[in-house]
This record gives sequence, structure tokens and C-alpha cells, in this order.
Amino acid sequence: QQQQQQQQQQQQQQQHRPRQLHATQNRHNSVELVLRVVALSADKQSVYVVTDTAGRVALSLPSVHVVPFQPISAAAVQALAPAVGDSPSSSSSSPAAAAAAVAFCGVVMCSESKQPPAVTSVCLWVLCHISGGDSNQTPPAASASASAVTSTSDSAAAGGPGTATAAPPPASPTLQATPLVIALERLSAQDRTALSRVLEQQAVLPLVSLPAGETDVAAAERALWVMPCADHPPGSQRGVRSHLDIVTFAICVNAREQMLLVVERSGLLFFPAGHVDAQETFVEAGVRETLEEAGVVVRQSGLAQVIYGYGSHFHGGRYSHLHLVITANMAPDSVLKTTPDHESRGAVLMPLAEIITDFRTMPPGGLAHKYRNVAEFALIFNWYMENRGRVVPIV
Repeated sequence: QQQQQQQQQQQQQQQHRPRQLHATQNRHNSVELVLRVVALSADKQSVYVVTDTAGRVALSLPSVHVVPFQPISAAAVQALAPAVGDSPSSSSSSPAAAAAAVAFCGVVMCSESKQPPAVTSVCLWVLCHISGGDSNQTPPAASASASAVTSTSDSAAAGGPGTATAAPPPASPTLQATPLVIALERLSAQDRTALSRVLEQQAVLPLVSLPAGETDVAAAERALWVMPCADHPPGSQRGVRSHLDIVTFAICVNAREQMLLVVERSGLLFFPAGHVDAQETFVEAGVRETLEEAGVVVRQSGLAQVIYGYGSHFHGGRYSHLHLVITANMAPDSVLKTTPDHESRGAVLMPLAEIITDFRTMPPGGLAHKYRNVAEFALIFNWYMENRGRVVPIV
């Protein structure tokens, strides 16, 4: 009997050891949150393209890294404002006026990648509208673009405005309002595809703030390191850990209007969800967590919601959270998980009508005894019901 007990303990330790090692690696993984900013005129008849000194035309600004505790919308506007101020078609005479001319709209596309040794890159394509652009302005030919760009030096580095006699590359890219028909001719094939996807998209996902609640210390300690870590918010102390808590939620609804929910170990119902592990994209995390918690293999069909917040406190530090909600499809003959384990008790298919009835009739205390994290559950569920089919592609 003692030998059998020892063997069982060894087997249990071996089962849990990979998860423990994975969690340890997770602490040293890096996540970079990147933006690609696409700018349209207020009348949506022109797109702002970037022209360099060699005459090459690009759809968006170079990748913009979101630093810790920086709002995504602010990162997009701050990156776009200098280029708008330098634009030949812009009437903005100051950075503040240029920033005021930029209106952040939302997320229109998403891409993800893994970079060695342990960096997960999440790229959000965001759309901005710029007021004051002339949609009837005809841009110069590509061969003359190099001479049309005004060369300036970095005022901050040189201590004053640059002169047009020197020919160094510009300190910031130059944006120019270009009619959509002409822009599609001048852009590269990759940028044409991206612009076509942006224009075809009926969905523009706004950035949603998570309702304030108790800090999840365990989640913060499992969070991934944000990259780059050199930047700190104003007034903060260097050395304070800056984390990005990135979680993927999966919404699966079958043809019978039933939603896949996980029965967690506490007995409460919630979406299949989990943190992104080391060397894993957020879509892979959503697929893996759905399989582990619900026993169902799914395939993603788009990004349905972006929930972003920052400033939560734990152990004297702060962390930002990025919760990405994907929609996924499961096979009609999928068999749900029924055997409890360390991931969950199992899974159920709950009719949408029953969930709606619960939230309309049950008191808050009753909901808290049936659903986990009622505030975020209601936020995600209500958005899905009000915007069904409104997703952006993940490429």
C-alpha cells in the first residue's frame, strides 16, 4: 500500500510539473504590444500615405510600441500627430493642434507572431480619422516624391528648426492625403491588401475598459513581462515591475443558439479563457484553453472585443491588462468534457435565452453564485449579443 501511494504521488507530481515549469517560463516571457496606424480623411474619401525620401509609399506609420501604462488610443494619436503636423496638406501649426485633428476610431484588424527566443508580438491595426485633409488634392507622381518631401533635422536634437539645404532623412514620416483610387495604385501589394481589408470591414472595435474590481494578485504574478520595459509612467520609480496581463477569451455559439461555458473548479460558469503561455500567440492560447477546460477543439473566426486597462496594483507594483475576446467555431459533433481535473469540472452548452433570463431576473447575489466575474462576463456577453457577427480578422 505504501508503494502504491508513493507511485500515485510521483504520478501526480509528474502531471503537475510541466505546468509549474511552464508558469516559471511564463514569468520570463516578453510581450510586445504593437500598433499599425491607418489614417483616413474625415470624409473617408482619402487615405493618408507615408512617403519617404526615396519616393516609396506606405499605408501606415512604422510599428508603434505601446509602453507600459500608456493608453492604446493615446499611443496612436501621439505617433500620428507629428506626421500630421509635418504633412503638406495639414493646416496644424502646433503639435497640440495636430493631435486635436486626429480622432481615434478603433481596431480594424489584428495580427500576431512569435519571435525567438520568447517574445510574443500582438499587433493591432487601428483606424484614425484626420480632420482638415483635402480629399481633392492630387499627390505628385512617384518619381517626383523624393524632391517633394521637405528635409528637416530633428529640432529636439539640433536645438532649432532644420534647414532645407541639407539632405538627411526626415525626423518623422511625412503624411499626405491621397484619394483612395490613386493610393491603391501606388501602394505595394501587401499594403493594398491591408487597405482593402480595412475598407471592407464593417466592424471597428472600440477599446473597452474593464470595470474596476478587486485586484487579482495571482493573475498579476502570472502576467507576462511587457516589452519594452525601459519606459515608466510619470512619477513612477524605476525597478517597479511593469507587467502586461494578457488573457484570451473564446466565445463559441453553435447553430442551436447555445453558448459553450466552462464549469470551473469553483462550480461557477465562465467562458473558456486563460493566460498566454511562453512562446504562444493569443489565438493559440484561446484554442488550447478551450481544449483543456471544455474538451472541445475549436477554430478562431475573428477578434470580437479588445479590453484594455492599466494601473492595477499588486505588491507595490502595477500592471496593465489586455483581454482579447475571439470568436471560435466548434464541430457539430463535439463531445464536451465531463471528467473533472485541475483545469475545470467540465463544460456545458447553455442556451443564450437562459443566460439573458438570468441577467434580467436574478439579483446580483444570485448571479455571483452562478457566474464567475459577473461584471466582465456581462460586458463580453452583452457586446456579443449587440454586435453579433461584428468581428475583425486575425491575420
